[in-house]
Amino acid sequence: MNFVNEDTGILVRASEMLLCLSIQGDVNYTIPLVQHALYAIGGVGKSALCVYKDDWFQFYDLTTAEKTHLMKMEGVVLTDPRGYNGTVT
Repeated sequence: MNFVNEDTGILVRASEMLLCLSIQGDVNYTIPLVQHALYAIGGVGKSALCVYKDDWFQFYDLTTAEKTHLMKMEGVVLTDPRGYNGTVT
């Protein structure tokens, strides 16, 4: 659970999706996740999200849930601290 959007929303991982809840508990939007995907929150007011798995990075604007960028890193392997090892194609 993370507070996002200048602490006006709460981002919660639920199964294979991220839910953005209002402070009142209403679901503002959902963002799909694949198994073993990791994510990081950043930007001004914590309004940016990066979801990564293997060599793919997806960037979202957390104020709208719009995917803003999709990027593939060639020749890079990310290691999950939980023990899942990414693969390079």
